[in-house]
Amino acid sequence: MIEVDDLEKIILGFGLLGPGFLIMYGRSRFLTGRMTSVASSVFEYLMVSSIYFAGAYPIFGSIREPNNAATFVFLFAGPLAIGFLLGIVAQRDYFRIVLGYLKLNPIHTSPTGWDYVFNGRKGFSWVVVKLNSGGHYYGIFGPESLASSDLSKRDIYLENTCDESFKPIEADGRKRGVWISEDDIRSIEIVEDR
Repeated sequence: MIEVDDLEKIILGFGLLGPGFLIMYGRSRFLTGRMTSVASSVFEYLMVSSIYFAGAYPIFGSIREPNNAATFVFLFAGPLAIGFLLGIVAQRDYFRIVLGYLKLNPIHTSPTGWDYVFNGRKGFSWVVVKLNSGGHYYGIFGPESLASSDLSKRDIYLENTCDESFKPIEADGRKRGVWISEDDIRSIEIVEDR
């Protein structure tokens, strides 16, 4: 049976790790392959929580009579919002740009070239998917297309297939999309508009 002291320690543990977990979770929603297992990241969550508490406590500590709304923002909404903000900053490479002006070159936030090319891609791009069988798919990679963000499975869906001159292959005005398995892809060429 759980004793009152044990329950208090469990609640304290969640209170100390919670903001760090929420910040890292929010950040990982904008980056690929960046959320590690909870067991291997306890120290990271504790460090991030400590930094959060050091910065947030002076703000929330000044509240004379804490209420449920302030506690909710302090322990849940605030860390999640900070995590989302850090994820957007990392995804858009703002931090890297600033460090570039200082002549510093940090590691890239994208774990693979695949993620760098397809993460946050806007608009339409012409693509040529070269297959292991020697064949090709010509198509449009646009807002309705998808490149997998799972590090273990790299498949792609093109929202519209084209002929070799990149003229869409449509019958009766209907788009013809194609899903291509990771096992079939040899390479992908991206052709930007001029």
